[in-house]
Amino acid sequence: MISVSGRDWQKVNVNPKIAKKIQQEFNVSQILSELIASRNFNENEIYLIENNLELSNIFKKNQDFIKSSELLEIVIKNKEKICILGDYDVDGSAATSLWIKFLKSINHPHFH
Repeated sequence: MISVSGRDWQKVNVNPKIAKKIQQEFNVSQILSELIASRNFNENEIYLIENNLELSNIFKKNQDFIKSSELLEIVIKNKEKICILGDYDVDGSAATSLWIKFLKSINHPHFH
């Protein structure tokens, strides 16, 4: 598998019996049990894993989020130019990069 940065990722082969035992014993998914086996986690480390992968939108009732989403939808539909301005910290630069890539992917006018 090739990553976004172009690196070739190889899946580590693990003993399927060990992965299956971890999956059953700790009630985790197959992929998580394979990761645990490949990294030789001890029992304490396994118990620290939060296996709740539920995704939820914490902003769904936030009025500012709703208004900004509606405004963005109008701006994109009208093909208005968007200015991307982001912070220089880790999450700001990541979010800025994602926005620029998204706008390029839909061929929307923007500047940064």
